[in-house]
Amino acid sequence: MSVDLYQKEKDELGKYFIDRFYINNWKNASRDNGIVKYPNSNYTMLELIISKSCNLKCSYCYYTNYRNELNPVPEDKHTILTNFEKVIKYVSNNQLILNLDLFSGEFFVLPYCFDILNIIYTYQKNVPFDRRIELISIPTNGSFIYSEEKTNKVKEYMKKFYELGIPVSLSFSIDGPFLDYINRPHYSNSKEKYNKNFYGNITKFAKKFHIGAHPMIYSDGVEQFLDTFIWFDTNFEGLYLLEVRNSRWSKESLLSLYYTLKSILSYILYKSNNNIKEFINRKNDLNNFYNIFMSPFMQIGRGIGCSIQSSLAIRLSDMAVVPCHRTSYPESVTGYINFTDSKDYEFLSKNIELYIQVNSSTTRNFIPCEVCPIRYICSGPCLGGNYEHTGDMFVTDPNVCLLEFTKLSAILSFFNERNILPRFLKDIEENKKSSIHYILTNWVKIFEGEPYGK
Repeated sequence: MSVDLYQKEKDELGKYFIDRFYINNWKNASRDNGIVKYPNSNYTMLELIISKSCNLKCSYCYYTNYRNELNPVPEDKHTILTNFEKVIKYVSNNQLILNLDLFSGEFFVLPYCFDILNIIYTYQKNVPFDRRIELISIPTNGSFIYSEEKTNKVKEYMKKFYELGIPVSLSFSIDGPFLDYINRPHYSNSKEKYNKNFYGNITKFAKKFHIGAHPMIYSDGVEQFLDTFIWFDTNFEGLYLLEVRNSRWSKESLLSLYYTLKSILSYILYKSNNNIKEFINRKNDLNNFYNIFMSPFMQIGRGIGCSIQSSLAIRLSDMAVVPCHRTSYPESVTGYINFTDSKDYEFLSKNIELYIQVNSSTTRNFIPCEVCPIRYICSGPCLGGNYEHTGDMFVTDPNVCLLEFTKLSAILSFFNERNILPRFLKDIEENKKSSIHYILTNWVKIFEGEPYGK
């Protein structure tokens, strides 16, 4: 087989993969009384990686620590806006229904952020109402709140898109007033500096527009996270808790995590009037019961728990298709997409084998996960974190394993001590039950260094 023919077949395979799992799913999606229905509810997201620029240097952030390695491609406004418009024109002309995720270091610090929103608005307003984008998601550190002009502009676009039937979902990535001084210093050239009004203005904005937050549980300052959690719970309607899965967790910080998580659960029980039945009834309300505390009992419909298997991720600076924003290293580029006109595109494969491997993988088959006795309830690692700490996306950092053991032990022991656990075990699979039993009987030994399964 010639090199040219081999490349052609790889290009065709890449395009077939994208068409089958994403484009066709979006084309054949429909709305029924305003509710979007996809042929496959797993492949719903188009993630556009706009820029690595940010005004903060959060200590746990991969952009702080690996910015230029993750994305060595030069970024310029003209290229990014031109490529962005090509994508949105294609989406609009083909009337694709999808969730659009606008990802950046910090979206609203970009001098062209409202140009991007205007491009979406300009094209989508001409699309039939029932064929418009389902949702626009923008994670943000909230620093736009420093500028009244920028804040008003954000409100203006949220209103304009709402009138189109396209909600704009902001999610505040903030650490709360107790931990900012540890985790979120500004870059020296940042125009904004935190002041006492920041969190007051953020919470007012969040309450008015029903915006949630995704605070990070990090090794530095974890002993203060109970106060942080209560502050978030008081000021936001929805929380998505994220533990930072990296190698920086020490035995001391893991013990702090263990007792902090149990304290948070005690607080949630207190909010339930110390009524076990009311506490249990909240397990289906993730906005109130919080995601990580139900992770041992949840069924995930894909092999990897994060969104990497449900998103088509495109980096706008060079139109590289990557597994996700977290794994956009040069060696992880799976190919390049070129929208040749408003109705079609070409795909140039670089490493389509990796793309297929990522999308067909399950964390239960990673190393050492395939022999781990808690693999049936483990949230699994971050593939980007794996690569940064072990050199292989599919080999898990042992320290992250110990983090997961600790987290699960805190949750399960709390439920067990209050005789809540048997009620949660009624409807789950036997393999999950065996993993739960293993955690409850072996966590201390594992924490002290005994190999898994011994």
